[in-house]
Amino acid sequence: MRARETIGRGLPPECNRRFLGVTIRVLIGTMLTFGLATRTGSTSTLVHFAPPFTDASSVPDSIRVLPETRGYDGQFYYRLAESPLSTAQQAAGVQFDHPALRTTRIGYPMLAAAISSTPVSTVNAMLLVNLISYGAIGVAGLSIADSAGRRPQFGLALLFVPAFVYGTTMSVTDTLAGALVLVGISLLLRTSCVPAAIAFSAAALTRETALLIPRSSSPVCCIGGYGIV
Repeated sequence: MRARETIGRGLPPECNRRFLGVTIRVLIGTMLTFGLATRTGSTSTLVHFAPPFTDASSVPDSIRVLPETRGYDGQFYYRLAESPLSTAQQAAGVQFDHPALRTTRIGYPMLAAAISSTPVSTVNAMLLVNLISYGAIGVAGLSIADSAGRRPQFGLALLFVPAFVYGTTMSVTDTLAGALVLVGISLLLRTSCVPAAIAFSAAALTRETALLIPRSSSPVCCIGGYGIV
């Protein structure tokens, strides 16, 4: 009851200040990573472009191509954001490693593409999506903790899940998929079944393993008197 009474009025007095201090440092550190990379013109290094999948001669000069051993998944999502419908072996200077797998994870690059339709570059848009998603994880965690009658620390602990911290600065799908799943769970706990289903569906389009969460939890919603599993 106390947790519910505090919602909308800030954190309860008994909240562990040290824990909140560490949480704030993690958030600030993540934002500084993005800010420093932007200031030094090296945000592309957080996407990890590298051969043999990225052709340095075919990408814009603003993109820094790293040594072969430092390549990672972000380069494939960059290609999807730049050329989502291309069936060519190489598009936007990048070729897929596993096309069937990469093209199923369309949610993250599509959001990045939507943001990059503004003056924001595709690389910066990818990083911005993950920063917003990381913040959403914290908000969803607070909501889940409140619904369960727990202290806010339990919800904020989700910010320390390695996949979310790692994914935020690596331009991969983990952070967005995690945020959408947690938002879905938060909505289910508040019996908002249709919005929760939309969040889970979006999570599945971002990372297919997100389908395991709603299925394993087997949530039951009642809509119009009918139970839907």
